[in-house]
Amino acid sequence: MGDSHALRSKKILLATLEELAVVGFRALSIEEVATRAGVNKTTIYRRWPTKVALVVAAMVSFTEDALIEPDTGSLRSDFMSLARTFNVRASSLAGQSLFRTMGLESTDPGIQEIGNTFRLAHEAVVRGILAKALARGEIDRLPDHRLVAMLVVGPLHLRLFLNHESIDEPFVGQLVDMILSGLLPRKAADGRRPPRRR
Repeated sequence: MGDSHALRSKKILLATLEELAVVGFRALSIEEVATRAGVNKTTIYRRWPTKVALVVAAMVSFTEDALIEPDTGSLRSDFMSLARTFNVRASSLAGQSLFRTMGLESTDPGIQEIGNTFRLAHEAVVRGILAKALARGEIDRLPDHRLVAMLVVGPLHLRLFLNHESIDEPFVGQLVDMILSGLLPRKAADGRRPPRRR
């Protein structure tokens, strides 16, 4: 019973992503999603009472791997992992459709709510990465995690959706190293690291 419920939910969320890619957020209707998924619309409304709730759930299901906090043992490799995952998900056909929808319809209150949901989720992942780096002694203070999240995701988004260029490993490495140059403690003149600030 549980498995069939999970499969039905997965089918509905996939249908939502497919419909979103075709018509965008404003034109998306629960009725059309239900038809595409082969379910009754009341089945959808019982689980997701609004269109925004349904689209948020669908987008979370699509990006769930990107929202898993990496734990590779170093700050650099955590950021590399985060950037690679973003690239894989955003470069897919569904990912491009979703990001374009969010860009084209960014003034819609529903889209803004969805954007805020994902912004907070990505910021939480970056906050966790930075906290582990502080505990390991890689950084000597916690920077503004919101700014760091923008520094990681912003250039990837710009390269993919505005410049229409692919993201390769050298680009990710350069981006991460530039971010780290502003985060890692600078060595004192005698070669020792400066004391850790509280």
